[in-house]
Amino acid sequence: MKYGWIYYWGVAAAFLFFVLTIAAMLAYPGGRIGHPESVGYSFWLNFFSDLGRARTFAGGPKLLSYMLFSFAVICAGVTGVLYFAAFPEFFKRSNDRKLVQIGSLAGIVSSFCFVGIGMTPWDIYQKTHLACVYSGFTSLLITVLCYVPAMLRTNILPNFYAYTYASFAIVLAGYLGILFFGPRAADSGLAIQATGQKIVVYSQIVCMLIQSAGIIRILRNRA
Repeated sequence: MKYGWIYYWGVAAAFLFFVLTIAAMLAYPGGRIGHPESVGYSFWLNFFSDLGRARTFAGGPKLLSYMLFSFAVICAGVTGVLYFAAFPEFFKRSNDRKLVQIGSLAGIVSSFCFVGIGMTPWDIYQKTHLACVYSGFTSLLITVLCYVPAMLRTNILPNFYAYTYASFAIVLAGYLGILFFGPRAADSGLAIQATGQKIVVYSQIVCMLIQSAGIIRILRNRA
């Protein structure tokens, strides 16, 4: 398969995302919504986007955490573009080819939105940043909802990988419910919103890691 290298990069990018975001949390000087004086990063009360702020809530510098987070998200977004562009090749002779292509198009849109998240610190470009967040996760749900039935109706990939996507779809749909209809972070919902975001983002990375590693295994068996 001529795009096989993309899935190797997908595995590497997933591990890189974990390493860089954890490093960004450790380098984060402090501050969160309603508490600009807080010290360090709280996994339960700080958003991922706090890592990508250009300055702290108190107005101080935070270059290292900003650079680590931005690179992690942009790298993940670019990897997503490559992954979703390559994935339909598995279904080029399937009756569900169009459905997979629609899902991949939504996935590419989602991936560009994640690149946008990394390029727009929310303390400077708040409206654009939030638009990328809302559009990115919504588009990703469309992708998964297209992929799952197509994967289940064929024997191209084992059903385990469709079930993995389906499990992630449940997590993602739950997070979108919290994002659009849950309590506002500025009120009493900070812990719910911030924790939900961590769960969905790391679930997304784990899901893509499983998919990429699985495809690599399948390609090796075909060789």
